[in-house]
Amino acid sequence: MALLDQLPALPGVVVGSLGSYAVRSLTERRRWKRQREERWDEKRFETSVPLVGDAATIAAARRRHEAVRTAELLAGGAGGRRHVDQVPSAGECGA
Repeated sequence: MALLDQLPALPGVVVGSLGSYAVRSLTERRRWKRQREERWDEKRFETSVPLVGDAATIAAARRRHEAVRTAELLAGGAGGRRHVDQVPSAGECGA
């Protein structure tokens, strides 16, 4: 008889446990996302710091960017495929 008296409380315990689990999971997920975003911001800052500097550094970065772009175009990358006959000669691409 005592067990039957306590049976109505069982759904309350189950609902409370599930609610507690859900809240804890959401809290941990938000914490994980926030930490991931902080790490990403730190990496982005570390990457951009060397480019923010004197004129020589900026000029070197620009030359590197242009060289990569030229190499991509010569290789047929960057969205367009070129036939071998369409690849410019060294004199035509500024090299």
